[in-house]
Amino acid sequence: MNTVTLDEDDRYIFGLGFEIAWPFSVDATDALRNYLIHGLTPGGFLCAMIAYDYERALYNADVLHRQKFWSIAMHIRNNMPSGSVGSYDNMRHWLDNKDDMRTMFIQEVEKRKVWDKLQQTH
Repeated sequence: MNTVTLDEDDRYIFGLGFEIAWPFSVDATDALRNYLIHGLTPGGFLCAMIAYDYERALYNADVLHRQKFWSIAMHIRNNMPSGSVGSYDNMRHWLDNKDDMRTMFIQEVEKRKVWDKLQQTH
């Protein structure tokens, strides 16, 4: 699995600090970012992980993702917005931006970024 270095924007998107163990490949990181921000459907493994359908996720996982399976599951459960995970219905709602969930998430990410920048200038 390729090592991923999260940039500042990713840390805000994924709600993470600077000292983390990031279990995702470059491709999976891009897919999660695109899911959260742009409403693009990730591949079968990540769709199943996002929906907490672990049996299907294991079926779709390649060897490298199987090795980090529980670490990936915990990162998704602990760091992704609650409205974006937990079932295929939640996933569809996120993709469709139902009730502006994704839009509000993006606005919150931007607010955190601006607030942090303002605090750094003082």
